[in-house]
Amino acid sequence: MERDVIPRASLWGGLSLLFLIPLSWPVRALSEGGRADRLWVFVFFGLLFAGALGVFLLRRRAPVSLRTALAAAAILAAALLVRAACLDHRTNDYDAFLSYWVSYLREYGGFSALATLPSDYNVPYLYLLSLFAAIPLRDLYLIKLASVAADVLLAFAVCALGRRLGLGGEHRLGLLALTLMAPTVWMNSAFWAQCDAMYTLFVVLCLCFILGERPAAAMVMAGLAVAFKLQAVFFFPVLAILFFRRRIRWVHALWCPVAFLVVSLPALLVGRPFASLFSVYYTQVNQYSQYLNLNAPSLFALVPDTAPTAPFFMAGLACAALFAGFLFYRFSDPARPLSGESLVTLSFLCCVGLPWMLPSMHERYFYMADVLSLLYVMLRPRRWYLAPLTIYASYAGYHAYLFGAYLPLSMWLPALLLLPVVCLLTKEVMSVGRRTVDGTS
Repeated sequence: MERDVIPRASLWGGLSLLFLIPLSWPVRALSEGGRADRLWVFVFFGLLFAGALGVFLLRRRAPVSLRTALAAAAILAAALLVRAACLDHRTNDYDAFLSYWVSYLREYGGFSALATLPSDYNVPYLYLLSLFAAIPLRDLYLIKLASVAADVLLAFAVCALGRRLGLGGEHRLGLLALTLMAPTVWMNSAFWAQCDAMYTLFVVLCLCFILGERPAAAMVMAGLAVAFKLQAVFFFPVLAILFFRRRIRWVHALWCPVAFLVVSLPALLVGRPFASLFSVYYTQVNQYSQYLNLNAPSLFALVPDTAPTAPFFMAGLACAALFAGFLFYRFSDPARPLSGESLVTLSFLCCVGLPWMLPSMHERYFYMADVLSLLYVMLRPRRWYLAPLTIYASYAGYHAYLFGAYLPLSMWLPALLLLPVVCLLTKEVMSVGRRTVDGTS
């Protein structure tokens, strides 16, 4: 057993103070805000590093070696420094939507303005924006800092899920590094000012509670996930399978809409229409329905722009529905055991397969698949190549939007790269189920 080389509290304090030295470089270079903005960014990143390292060092029951502590500190420092260097970047999404929403809330009364705010995001994220409207700091930084904090929470949640699945300390440390440094994770939050880490965090926590035999808490997490973003529904076929396998009962399933409604209640109390909680998702679905693909590595990247939209759109919906129905038919039988590792594989398959088959997908809709791919390859190291294939395909869409240019071979190559991912995952979940039923697993 490893023994502490230095008392944990002293090690934690010393490393936290040491982090402030390199942190000053990217913070000093920030130009979008003033001196007060740079100061608060510096304080935020310092506290986030100290808090994350404190969770790693001070809450672990097992002794921590100096080497492990330094490795964790290096991972956290590298991840946060990369994000600090991205804070000045502005995107069209920020200028056209996020900054406008914060300005609207600030001008028309803060939280009470949620009653009339025209937004295609649902209310949990708008609560954060109403808080930012009351803080006299640069909106761009506040929005990105919230997403950066979600990145760190997501990385720790993925590691907690890995622990439930039996991954050792070194593997979880590697998983922490992979999650924080995956390009589609840090670019999503610190470069793009998006919040996909938030709903993915609740999906990962949902899986944690399912494996911990706490179905009610799992369904609360599912409700919070879909309250943040509709894209959480890519994971919901897994919940439907678990429901019919009786690992989630009716009384547990009810916690999903309850959590959705409870988190929406403050907005309803200030006058936001109840129907808007659901019409916002209808708007999201229909807003871009005239496009078969929006820089996503989906099958529709292979369809020419001149192709008629309606027949391909319906074909994509039918293909995704048949795929989800097939998985449901195959795995909803309670007599067919489903291990924790197989559950992660099934979740990864749904989160990559469904957006790959559906029309009108955006660049960021493979975010959950990116994160789950990292956990999957830690559990299946022989399939290590599935994670880079998934993340590269997802990143290709990011590159097209953020930099206004496609990577070589446009988006059809990334779409084709996901074909072996979907096929191999489908083959694996099918063979796992067959081996288990035959008694040869």
